[in-house]
Amino acid sequence: ILTGRYIWTSGMQYSMIFNDSPWGVPTSHELLPTSIRRLGYATHAVGKWDIGSYARDMWPTNRGFDSFFGLVGDALGWTTHIACVSYDTHCDSITDLHYDEANAAGLAGNYTTWMFGNHTQGLIRAHAAGAPADAGHLVYLAYNAGHKSVEVPEPYGSQLMGELEAQLPHAVSGTRLLFATALRIFDASLRDVVATLKGEGLFEHSVIVVTSDNGAPQDGSSWNGGSNYPLRGEKWRNYEGGVRVPAIVSSPLFPAGRRGARHDGLVHASDWLRTLVVGFAGGSDGAVAFSD
Repeated sequence: ILTGRYIWTSGMQYSMIFNDSPWGVPTSHELLPTSIRRLGYATHAVGKWDIGSYARDMWPTNRGFDSFFGLVGDALGWTTHIACVSYDTHCDSITDLHYDEANAAGLAGNYTTWMFGNHTQGLIRAHAAGAPADAGHLVYLAYNAGHKSVEVPEPYGSQLMGELEAQLPHAVSGTRLLFATALRIFDASLRDVVATLKGEGLFEHSVIVVTSDNGAPQDGSSWNGGSNYPLRGEKWRNYEGGVRVPAIVSSPLFPAGRRGARHDGLVHASDWLRTLVVGFAGGSDGAVAFSD
């Protein structure tokens, strides 16, 4: 999504990146924020990074983003913000929540879905108040919502779970109900972000992309409550259940005849960079250093 490249051109096809992984997306690979900054856009990253952080030149603010608030690793406690050093090891020793390159201390107890959504609303309001009317603004908002291990804030989470269970008694229960509750909270957070765009008068000039990086895990202890039905396979596998995900692109800028349309063709994650920089932001092909 960020590189515009197939993963095997960057060495990223082998495994996930953890907080102690001494590798990541090569710094020689230009990312989306650097490409779109050439067009005068302000750029901000919120939420999950997870493409390498062992050296400071791999952190978001050194790879094209003007600001960063979130986690650099693959997962964290949704309210404690405590993360594992490696996969399922040393899981009580670090807090993976940062402002730019500094640890974001004192935020324990804040639910990440709300926190990342609220921070994004603040960025929108600041842009509306201080930027020229024609200034571009990119926010890369990568919620950790839905990622293992799924959590909901209490007591609100239990209340919402009860409401969903009553509405869908034959469809959700147990882990699936927990996942559905976390996803409902994510939906509400994204709704508030869109409402802020509208309230600040920016929505009419905005393009909103909602997508995912992979399908849900399905086996044993890895299952987070997500479902890839009716597709075969799961996260970590090359079957469609692992690599095919839904996506939504919404904008008042679309011709009326295209709004609400469904596309059944093939779109690859590597298409997003050129689509956003050239197709939406109006850049020339020369604005993109490289794309597959």
